[in-house]
Amino acid sequence: MWYSLTIVIGLVILSGMYSGLTLALFSLNLTTLEREMITGSRTTKKVYEIRKQGNFLLCTLLLGNVASYSVMAVYLGSITSGVVASIIATSLIFVFGEILPQAVFPRYAIQIGSRLSLLVKISMVVFFPIAAPIAWLLDKTLGEEPIEYWSKKELGEIIKYYKDYGDGIIDQDEERIIQGALSFSELQIKEIMIRQEHVFYLQASETIDDGLLKLIKTKGYSRVPVYDSEVQNIIGILFSNDLIG
Repeated sequence: MWYSLTIVIGLVILSGMYSGLTLALFSLNLTTLEREMITGSRTTKKVYEIRKQGNFLLCTLLLGNVASYSVMAVYLGSITSGVVASIIATSLIFVFGEILPQAVFPRYAIQIGSRLSLLVKISMVVFFPIAAPIAWLLDKTLGEEPIEYWSKKELGEIIKYYKDYGDGIIDQDEERIIQGALSFSELQIKEIMIRQEHVFYLQASETIDDGLLKLIKTKGYSRVPVYDSEVQNIIGILFSNDLIG
């Protein structure tokens, strides 16, 4: 009795691992893994080595999952009646073979993928005669897995998210600077210009004294247009930083 129960539990755990790994590993983007590998993460490197094999990995995990289910169903059928075996197999597979692994594994995809990388590699060797030809056909039919790129808008949302929820990874000033750099090529002059009625001018004939210096500091502009006679006649630009410094 205990021997049979141990075999059934082992097969359920094995099928759960294959099921959870399928969802967890394919929730990881290759581009993201490559970026994290630059930091020298050995854990990420282990996962990347198996994840980069794409269709071969998929075929291996699905074959392992199906094989575990099939063996368990056959074994249960040999030790109990067909109806009872079907009910037990369905219940075990549903709860412990699908629901729990697929709820837990994606939350810790890199950590679990790294720890179970040896199991995956062994499975690739075992199922190679079946998985490899199918994976080859998929590669030829579908091509290589597409590389994921982020648009400027998506990058901006990522930066904003890290500023709001990243626990100090990016502060408000850094977020403002990065967002400005991302949107720089899309800006129009009218979006960043100061309207003429709000421009701070200086007349060329004015004397630079303490009062004028204080006024320039108060206005806070780094460049001040200088005019002669009327504001339409701009004859130069005053660089406030050079003057005050």
